Amino acid sequence: MALRSRLHRFLRPSAHDSRIVEQAPAVAAAEIVRRFWPLTRPYRRWIALGLLLLLVVPVIDTVEIYLFKLVVDDVLVPQELSALFPIAAAYLGLALFSALASFGTSTSPLGWASASCSTCARSSTATSRCSAPTSSAAAASAICWRG
Repeated sequence: MALRSRLHRFLRPSAHDSRIVEQAPAVAAAEIVRRFWPLTRPYRRWIALGLLLLLVVPVIDTVEIYLFKLVVDDVLVPQELSALFPIAAAYLGLALFSALASFGTSTSPLGWASASCSTCARSSTATSRCSAPTSSAAAASAICWRG
């Protein structure tokens, strides 16, 4: 216990430590979506595709598990090798499709859309903070971040 208490005392910052940053105020998820939703307009199709791929990958994994059940029940237990080839072909096709869907999920739609959207958010925030809009339409469409 002595080692644990010394380690705890060593790692915990002291109460008078000026390097401690105050906790950020809590923001509701609806507020975050309301602020960022206009910025996602050009990327909404990519976001929908990414979410679809996120749903497809677990379904493929489930079907692969079911195919393994078929291998055990229809090939290994009755010792009938002829039933293995269609199951192996289906498993290979699912493995390739799963690899493509996983690659698509991790690289293009959601990752690209979120990176582009966050870049847009940063540039529009900097623009709205640094310069005033030139027209009333621009003022209405500007994103105003109040801190």
